[in-house]
Amino acid sequence: MPTLSLPGRASIFAVAIGSAVGLSAGIAVAAARDYPPKYTLPALAALVFGFLLVAAGHYAERICLWAFLLTTPLPMHVFLVELQPLHGGGSLGIYLQPPDFCLALVYVFWIASKLGDCPREEHSWRMVLLFLPFLCWGALSMLWANASFWALCEWLRWVKVGLVLLYATRRLKKSDVESCLWVLALSVALQGGVGILQAGFKSNLGLEKLGLFGSGARYDATQEILGGVALFRGSGLTSHPNFLASYLLLLLPLLLTRSIIARGKTKVLWYAALAIGTGGLFSTMSRTAWASFLGVGAAVLVAAIFYRLLTLRSAFQLSMALLAAVLGLVLYFLPTIRGRFEADFSESWKLRKDLASTALDIAADHPAAGVGLNNYTLIYPQYNPGYAAELMENDDMITVVHNVFLLVLAETGAIGLLAFLLFYGGIFAGGLAGLRMRGLRQRAAILGLLGGILAAMLLDLTEFSLWTELCMYTVAFSAGLVDCLNPSRRGQRFLTLDPPILTTGRSYPQGVT
Repeated sequence: MPTLSLPGRASIFAVAIGSAVGLSAGIAVAAARDYPPKYTLPALAALVFGFLLVAAGHYAERICLWAFLLTTPLPMHVFLVELQPLHGGGSLGIYLQPPDFCLALVYVFWIASKLGDCPREEHSWRMVLLFLPFLCWGALSMLWANASFWALCEWLRWVKVGLVLLYATRRLKKSDVESCLWVLALSVALQGGVGILQAGFKSNLGLEKLGLFGSGARYDATQEILGGVALFRGSGLTSHPNFLASYLLLLLPLLLTRSIIARGKTKVLWYAALAIGTGGLFSTMSRTAWASFLGVGAAVLVAAIFYRLLTLRSAFQLSMALLAAVLGLVLYFLPTIRGRFEADFSESWKLRKDLASTALDIAADHPAAGVGLNNYTLIYPQYNPGYAAELMENDDMITVVHNVFLLVLAETGAIGLLAFLLFYGGIFAGGLAGLRMRGLRQRAAILGLLGGILAAMLLDLTEFSLWTELCMYTVAFSAGLVDCLNPSRRGQRFLTLDPPILTTGRSYPQGVT
């Protein structure tokens, strides 16, 4: 890929024209009664995107990469094979999503660049090697799974995660990192902003009529009863409030650390994205997400002091400002927050307790290897038939255990869980090793990315968002960013991305700077 720069005026004009045409055509398709937009709009978007790539020229690969990051939260998908019966959690079959299309394109450009004269940049294999044990063990689980095809469908999802990780670690260049961080900030602002509007207007804003949710959303609104009053929870474009919460948690600590070290106008932009994203997180009404964000936010501030991103005084001032803002929100929305903690707390806890208890029972019967990927919901009725019937009656599906670690343990056993934790542990170990020697921006980005992964892992003690594409892809790309910012090769250990210091031709005595 070329070094970081922006397209020329002609390309920008072509992008603007293509976007206008695509938007107009999408609205026209949505207005047509005889053509369901959720089927035609994705194809139309693909055609417009192809036009943009032609207009972009040698910037095409970077635009595909940016499109991948922006489309990762979109749940709409096209089934190649759909599994029945319907179940909640894990793969629903073999299907493609918008980021898969973009991922395929970046691989096409990557392969094409290898056929020509392309300047090479050293990359490590450590993140890929750390991921391989879990991927290989998941493939083996098909041998003993009750439904091998169900396990295959789930394993294929993880193969795509591996492709994201491979591209991010082996292809991503240091010159691409900054632009990717800005695109991630834009994605947070977009998803958070939509979530705020949904909660404010108590409406899905008609987005499902444009086909933006596709097969990922079956209802116009996600509501819960709060003291007899309907409570609308923001979901952005992710189709579910908890998915939006997990996605925002993955990236909000990054926005926090980059806001801390930014200067001038960029500081305003980073803080604006952080504020919108935080508002979006609040709109999800996810209790565990709020607690995770506050806890990890405090930990990130402590780490920022330790790694010299902040002075103790500045950290105290920032903490007081953030606490005052949070306190103001809490006081303003106190009835809503109190109701959220009281209205369905017992039912929510009962669901998670029953699912977790069954997961532990399954793990006790299959301690080493589990029951196979994507087989938890198939096995569940054998262990808890009464609650399985209740779930089918209320939700028309059996949902997976709301704890990603227990899910991994039940489906892949202790060996699979160890491989899963090895990958996540490797991300933290690789990111923190030698971090003090990195540049200011690199330390900020790495701490933010690691903080986001930690926050998502804490949330998934009561959820399974890390088992969904929007988080699986984001974690894999974050691992690649960490590897690129803090390479393992000894010769690259002390390189930074900070701009070089410009000096005059004047010489100075030794030791004078």
